[in-house]
Amino acid sequence: VAEDLFTIWDWVLNEKLQICSASRSLYSAILVVPETFDSR
Repeated sequence: VAEDLFTIWDWVLNEKLQICSASRSLYSAILVVPETFDSR
């Protein structure tokens, strides 16, 4: 699950927000997961 989240975030940051990996330390993000998250 963690690897999938990393892949999704990496794609969003690169493709949608145009934030390269070198400048990511300039930003912060919060991932909100509902209490009813189903980990199946």
